[in-house]
Amino acid sequence: LRFKMADADRKNPQDKQKAGGMFRKAVEIIRSAGLTHSRAFSKLALFLDDNGHKEEALAYFKLAHQADPKHADHAYNLGAALEDDHQIEKAKHMYNVAIKNNPDLASALSNLARLLDKHYHDTDGANKLHSRAVKAAPGDPEICYNYAVFQEDTMRNMTWAKDFYDKAVKRKPKDPGIYTAAAQFYLKRRRDFGQAMELFKMALRQDSEHIPTLLAYAHFLEYEKRDISGAGVIY
Repeated sequence: LRFKMADADRKNPQDKQKAGGMFRKAVEIIRSAGLTHSRAFSKLALFLDDNGHKEEALAYFKLAHQADPKHADHAYNLGAALEDDHQIEKAKHMYNVAIKNNPDLASALSNLARLLDKHYHDTDGANKLHSRAVKAAPGDPEICYNYAVFQEDTMRNMTWAKDFYDKAVKRKPKDPGIYTAAAQFYLKRRRDFGQAMELFKMALRQDSEHIPTLLAYAHFLEYEKRDISGAGVIY
């Protein structure tokens, strides 16, 4: 019941503090009874992570995984938290655990692919994992975005990069960074100012205060459109 109440409050920004209290109380009751509950630990960890309490969130992600080591989502969440904490080797291990428990977990496949490419320079391994991720979740904007970046930056296949940026944007993601990356692709690789402008505006409709988007848009206005006045307003 406390979880259901906390989840309901969590959807309302005004009730974040109330939701956090509910999650903590539920976990406190479970732990004081000498019990473990992976879902309880995971929900509290996700809440803490969403609200910037990264160190405490990592501790609860670890508890969730320890309570149910065969749960693929718990392993993935721990891997993502470890990656956030720059513990790359441990993150890689947890992504592999998640994939072992669920070979079609697209988020783990995609994140591991990104790690292999960025930190281990394993292009072939990354390509295989990205392909599996896209096959497992063809409509997931984050998966399509990660594959687009890989195709643009590593494989240098601009046709595939465009296709997957377009697929990511078509799914109307909430992350403004995806629209901004697509805008910069259209600007840099295709010199399509009109499409870049539209994508920047789409990004800002998701979050009008997203700093990376604001800076990229202002730079675009200043140096590409020569709109110094407009750029000044954005800066």
